[in-house]
Amino acid sequence: MTTTEPDRDAEQVGTTGNRLATIIRFALRGVWVEPSTLGSQYTWATDGYHVTLTLPRSPEDFIKDDEPEVEPIPAITAAPVFQGSGSVPAAVVHVIEVRVTFDGPLWLKDKETAAAGPGGTRGRQFSEFGNRAQDLWLQGRAVAERLTHAWLSHVRTIAGQPWLGITAEIPQQYGRSPLIDEASGEGFMAFGPREAMTFRHGGLALSAERLDRARDLVLTGDPPAAEALLADARFLAGGADTVDAQRAVLVAAIACEVKAKRVVVERAEPERRQGLGGMSDLDKIVDQFYQRAFGVSLRLSNQELFRKVKRLSALRNNIAHRGEPVDREECDQLILAATQLFDWLDSIQPSP
Repeated sequence: MTTTEPDRDAEQVGTTGNRLATIIRFALRGVWVEPSTLGSQYTWATDGYHVTLTLPRSPEDFIKDDEPEVEPIPAITAAPVFQGSGSVPAAVVHVIEVRVTFDGPLWLKDKETAAAGPGGTRGRQFSEFGNRAQDLWLQGRAVAERLTHAWLSHVRTIAGQPWLGITAEIPQQYGRSPLIDEASGEGFMAFGPREAMTFRHGGLALSAERLDRARDLVLTGDPPAAEALLADARFLAGGADTVDAQRAVLVAAIACEVKAKRVVVERAEPERRQGLGGMSDLDKIVDQFYQRAFGVSLRLSNQELFRKVKRLSALRNNIAHRGEPVDREECDQLILAATQLFDWLDSIQPSP
């Protein structure tokens, strides 16, 4: 199997310190590969880090006996094939291993010294050692996650396997991940997957009035397209397991345009709707067109909200035409602006 050749110059970067390695396994959604590719290794070198991604050879690969808290996952399973279909045999890869080697100021003697200090492995000295080890492990983990994410993103785009998830999805760590001394293979410490906790405001709880409204709407059909799209955008921005800020902004911008045009169709006199179909710039619709259709303008009513809506429209175009990335914080601000725009649009009165 052909692999990418590492950059020899990059391997020479950062020659101070001990040679360390972060070894981390990632659980996949099931990448179908030809059996001949099993056991292949792919290598990259970047900024002093040498990275090796390894596919399993057998179902037992990358499974450890000392992780009772981890549910065993077979690294490989056979892909289902219909008898007599003539299909090429395939293997389904569920777990891969990524090894990141780099230089860092940590030696095995540091661990021995810390363990022999006051309090042993429960003492302050060993705790400080653990913090140093974790910081270095996190360096390796970040590189492993970034390159594995890039690898998976390209696999998703070329594989034609829609179950692999969206491009923004970050690979999930499987089991514990050790930081080891590269020369001896002895471990410093091992670290489990990251955990997160989400806090939500109690004001989000639905009132009896809102639940009654949902009941009344059940037999009216699906929710309006604009409101449904905005709900999807909120989910992509903050509710999904994988936050996708880029798609959230795209969907929110579309929702706002659909809503703004629907208000015109429903509330403006027919002669004042002329030219709406050819307009796609949201900021121009809620400014110039609304001034003509209703005698009101978001720019004149709320300059701060108008500025955000104009940015939402511009960012949507930049994503669609140039694939511009979206900052998570800005995404949250623009989703909030979209919600505020909906409120403003709901306040528009029919044209006199």
